[in-house]
Amino acid sequence: MIVERFVSWCETASSTQRVQGTKLLVRALTEGRVPDAERKAADEAMLRLAQDPSTAVRRALAEAVAETDCASDAVVSTLARDVDSVAAPILATSLRIADTDLIDHFADGSVRTRAAILDRPRLSIRLCAAIAELSTPDEAARLLAHPAARIAATTLARLAERHGDASDVRGGLLARADLPVATRQTLILASGEALQSCGLVIHSLGRQKARRLTAEACEKATAILADSAGPQENAALVEHLLQSDQLSVALLLRFVCDGQLDIFSHALARLAGVSEARVRPILAEGRARPFASIAARAGLPADCVPLFVSAIEIWREIAETGEPVAASRVPERMMNRLARGDGSSAGPAGLTAAMAFLRQLAQGASAPVFKRTGSAGALAQAS
Repeated sequence: MIVERFVSWCETASSTQRVQGTKLLVRALTEGRVPDAERKAADEAMLRLAQDPSTAVRRALAEAVAETDCASDAVVSTLARDVDSVAAPILATSLRIADTDLIDHFADGSVRTRAAILDRPRLSIRLCAAIAELSTPDEAARLLAHPAARIAATTLARLAERHGDASDVRGGLLARADLPVATRQTLILASGEALQSCGLVIHSLGRQKARRLTAEACEKATAILADSAGPQENAALVEHLLQSDQLSVALLLRFVCDGQLDIFSHALARLAGVSEARVRPILAEGRARPFASIAARAGLPADCVPLFVSAIEIWREIAETGEPVAASRVPERMMNRLARGDGSSAGPAGLTAAMAFLRQLAQGASAPVFKRTGSAGALAQAS
């Protein structure tokens, strides 16, 4: 009876009066003051209000029911499809909207309604994945900054692929402790590409030098990343580097010179198509001929093999003594051996290139100090 009188009253009331009446009706429903016998009539009344010709009335209804459970699915759905000012409160807070509907609203929505969805108190794994596929760079950055967004590792990788060139997205991703190592390396590459295309850098260094220095910096950062990764992450990193054509001879040699023998053994096994269990004893025992055979299967140039052997021998010597050593000392010792002609089969041009590369490593080694407990020492102990 009460609801019937309310509906009749709405037919002659002004829009301002209907706004106030709408708020009173929703309050009565949430406080349980509407008899059960009139709940159906109340739902029908709210559905009529959701179709009211006045935007102010519909917005008042949306704001009133957004954080309550008193409106039916039909009312919520009608409001969510309304103009932005009406839909936004519903999309931002209503718990009666399923993820599938939220995904549709995000895909078809305006800037304002998409922002409302991003402002929801919680974002599910499924919704985050969809937003990652549909978002602009600004929306992706907002998603990453959301304190209660459940973002899966695959979604983080997808955000890096789609928006890795946007500085805000890169920053948001790199700040996450749960970022997979392969995705982190993708962002290192994206940062390098952004740097080498910067007008100021090109003007200061020249395009060719900027490209070379950026490539060196990315290789160094990748080596640092490998040093902090565990065995499973290293496996993922090797696969990522291989698939993205970054697993170069220079990077492999940097791994060895930096003492990153765990990731080097995995990479060598992957390239050669053999098990890592076969590679690790060869490295640990410093067996030159079996190493040369594995290296050939992996596609490493023959004239580079002595450099790898030399670095592995030096790390074995360091591991046996147990002395702490700066990583820069390894390329320095290798340069001394090359200068004496120890084990080098390269011609003058190859020797010059090798010395230049080792000098670069000695001047900017990525790992400052290694002890026997490090990667190289662990590999030696495995023998």
